[in-house]
Amino acid sequence: MKTAAYSTVRRVLCALIVSVMVLCAVVPVLAADVIDVDQTGEVTFKITSSENEGEVVGGGSIAIYKVATVDKYGVFTPLPEYASLEIDINALQDTDESWSTAADNIVLYIKNHGLEDTGTVIEFNEYGQASISGLTTGLYVALQKEAPEHYNPFKPFIIPIPYKDNKGEINYVLIAYPKGTSRLPADECVVDIPSIRKTIKGEPKPLNTEFQFRFRSLEKGYPEIVNKSGSVENGGDVVSQSADEIVLRTVGSETVNVGKITFDKPGDYFFEVSEVNTWNTNYKYDKSVYWCRYSIRLNEERNALVISNILIKRDNVNGEVIYDGEGPITFTFDFVNYYNDVPPPPPPDLPQTGQVWWPMIALAAAGIAFIFAGVIVSRRSRKNK
Repeated sequence: MKTAAYSTVRRVLCALIVSVMVLCAVVPVLAADVIDVDQTGEVTFKITSSENEGEVVGGGSIAIYKVATVDKYGVFTPLPEYASLEIDINALQDTDESWSTAADNIVLYIKNHGLEDTGTVIEFNEYGQASISGLTTGLYVALQKEAPEHYNPFKPFIIPIPYKDNKGEINYVLIAYPKGTSRLPADECVVDIPSIRKTIKGEPKPLNTEFQFRFRSLEKGYPEIVNKSGSVENGGDVVSQSADEIVLRTVGSETVNVGKITFDKPGDYFFEVSEVNTWNTNYKYDKSVYWCRYSIRLNEERNALVISNILIKRDNVNGEVIYDGEGPITFTFDFVNYYNDVPPPPPPDLPQTGQVWWPMIALAAAGIAFIFAGVIVSRRSRKNK
C-alpha cells in the first residue's frame, strides 16, 4: 500500500542514495523492481588516492557496523544496541553534510559505547579492494579500521542496503569508493649547506679585512635558507637575509658556515654561490661562481624526503662538474683573493676626445724637416772638403 509513509520512504532512500554516491561514490551494478527485505546485499570497496586521481592505495582494513533494520516500506529501526542513538535516521535532511554528520555521530556512539568489536572487519588487498557479501537489509556505517601505511584514514560513511539509484531502481550490490584517503605529510629533509672558505694570498696581508659572499636560490621564495649564527650587529656572520638569499661575511682568511635548508616537498632545487665585490683596496677578487642542484625525492617506504643527488658545477649548468653524489658531503666552496701592497702604476694620460691635434702634427713635421736639412748640409760639407 503506497501511503504517505511510503512517500517518506522514497525520500529517505533517495537521500541515502545521494549521501552514499557523494561520500563514497557508490556505483550500482544490479537492479530489482521491489524492496525484498529477505535478500542479502554485497559491497565492494575500492580505495584510490584523493590527491592523485586513479592512484590505487593498497593495504589497511575497513569495519562495517549494522546500525538499523529496514522494513519493506524503507523505514529504519535502530538495533537494540543503538536504541539510545540521538539521531532520527528517518528524518535526516537530503544533504551531504547531514549524512556526513550522521556518520560521524554514529562512529562516536560506537566508540563511546564500547561497540568497536561488534563490526565486521575486512582487509584491503594490494590493489586497494575489499568485498563483503551476505549483508542483511538495513543501514550500515563503514569506517577505516586501519589506514594504509603512511596514509590518513578515509571519512566514515553510511551505506543503506538496499539503496535506490537515480533511475528509481533498487540495488543490493554496489561498489563504493571511500573518499578522503590522503597521504600523511612526509618527514622533512634538512640539508647542511657546504661551508664557504676564504683564503688570502700575497704579502704582507692586512688584518681584519672583511669579505662577503652570497648564497642564493635561483627559484624565488623557496626554500628558505636558515642561519642561526645571528647578524653581524649581534656578533654573527649574517650581513643580510631574505627568502631568496643570504649574504655572509668573513674576516681575513676564514671559513664560515652558510646554514641549513629545510625541504618539505620533492623536486630539484637550484642555488648559486659567489663572492660580493666589496672593493677592498689592493685586492684581486675571486670571480668564481658555483652552480648547485639539490635533488630531493620521496622515500615511500619511510615516507620521508631524502637527498637523491647533489650536483655542483663551476660557473653555471654547463660548467665543469666539481661534485656529483649523495649527501651529506664534505665539500667546501673555496674563494681565493690576492693581495698586493704596492699600488699599480697610474694609467697613461691619453688625449681626450675632441682635443686639437694639428699643433702636434705640425711640430712633428717640422722636426722631420730639420733632420733632413741637417743630413743634406752634412753631405755637402763633406763634398767641399
